[in-house]
Amino acid sequence: MKEKNEGVNAFLVQIREKDYNGKMVEMKGVTIKDMGWKMGLNGVDNGALIFDNVRIPRENMMNRYCDVNENG
Repeated sequence: MKEKNEGVNAFLVQIREKDYNGKMVEMKGVTIKDMGWKMGLNGVDNGALIFDNVRIPRENMMNRYCDVNENG
């Protein structure tokens, strides 16, 4: 079967976990950043998620139109 690029696809990814005290903490490989103060649009809460070597199970793919098989 020839490879076909289906473009960008969405996945559900857990970005925080609870520590032993019940507080939410960032997961290993996930960085959550606030974009800070913005001139004129400070009421808009923007942020960034950075993933570094995070493995996502293929079962987490939101696969209405596209899917990933066991071979990738």
